Amino acid sequence: MPGKFTIRRSVAVSFAAALLLASGLSAVKAEPSGHAGNATVKDMMPVEPGFLSIPAMNIPVFRNHQKAGSLLVVVILDMTSGDAVQKVEANQLQLASRYAEALTRWASVFQSPSAPANVFAIKNRLQEVTNEVTGRTDVTVLLQKATMMRNS
Repeated sequence: MPGKFTIRRSVAVSFAAALLLASGLSAVKAEPSGHAGNATVKDMMPVEPGFLSIPAMNIPVFRNHQKAGSLLVVVILDMTSGDAVQKVEANQLQLASRYAEALTRWASVFQSPSAPANVFAIKNRLQEVTNEVTGRTDVTVLLQKATMMRNS
């Protein structure tokens, strides 16, 4: 039995480390080389692809004009090109705002407070919003968490 416990523990530790690593990554910004005052466009390093963590969203779910629960959603954006990184960084606040608006509208119609969160529909809706706001298709929404919490 000790062997199973150690394997389970190592799997759990590996999974936790992967989650911490993924949540700690952020988009890489271009930095000028040399002195900032003397930097030229040639001196700028290209922006690397990266990840951007969006603040957790707590979306209220209403039924019969009363709050019936909350939908907790955690998202990371995966950007495959430097242009995508720059576009997402320029629109980061608009993305977060539009995500909350889209999920609030979606949850009011489709999410039942007594049902588990519909991760496929949530991810697809967030991907649609991302494509609309950025005007790009190379930014991928990675849904880290979607939990429906019912009011007692």
